[in-house]
Amino acid sequence: MNWKGKKYNLTQFHFHEPAEHLIDGVRYPLAIHLVHQTKNGEFLVIEVVAKEGRNSEPFDFLESFLPLKKGEEKIIDLSFDMNLNLPTNKNYFTYVGSLTTPPCNEDVRWIIFEQPILVSLEQVEMLKYLMPVKNYRDEQPVHGRKIEQSSF
Repeated sequence: MNWKGKKYNLTQFHFHEPAEHLIDGVRYPLAIHLVHQTKNGEFLVIEVVAKEGRNSEPFDFLESFLPLKKGEEKIIDLSFDMNLNLPTNKNYFTYVGSLTTPPCNEDVRWIIFEQPILVSLEQVEMLKYLMPVKNYRDEQPVHGRKIEQSSF
């Protein structure tokens, strides 16, 4: 992905249950973090929040690679378009903050889509069953960060 003239490559994705960012005071049941990095190591993370609705085939594909043991990584050697897990409305919030997992590096560009995707209750429950307990960070103070609202 390109952001402000810099090329970021998707390095990994992971799930949080529930979502870590609140949108208009709402904490959605889960989120996908798409972690991108430049060749210099700069981070950009896209968060896609999800709410309960209908079954999502793209989400089924991703969930099929779970569970993972702590520290385990799996290579997905099948073709998959990650864009299928993005909302149709691409309006977003953005700010510079930190990673939400240790070492909590600062200077991370966050892009959080405003519109949640829909996944079934069964998919939320399956992810909840497969995820470690409390794999999200509680709401943090803004500390004067400028949060912008924009659209693609």
